[in-house]
Amino acid sequence: MPSRISTSRRARKGDQAAVPGCPAERAEAIAQHAGAGRALDPAAMVASVRHIDTPYDTLLMSGVGRAHARVEVTDQFVETILDSWRVAILR
Repeated sequence: MPSRISTSRRARKGDQAAVPGCPAERAEAIAQHAGAGRALDPAAMVASVRHIDTPYDTLLMSGVGRAHARVEVTDQFVETILDSWRVAILR
């Protein structure tokens, strides 16, 4: 029987295949933040992009309310980044 750790690693690798443009280190960090043994949860990926790749946290820290910050950092902006991860970029 495979260990829980090796099973979760295989699950993350399978999930990462769905987002091949996501750096491996980032995928691992997202999975770890989502919870031990959890695969790449779509909600965790959205949250990661919102907090790391957008000015969302900066807006919050400057006193902008959460609702207004979410309006400023649109879902379309977040999806654009996620879409870039879903497409393997060949160079």
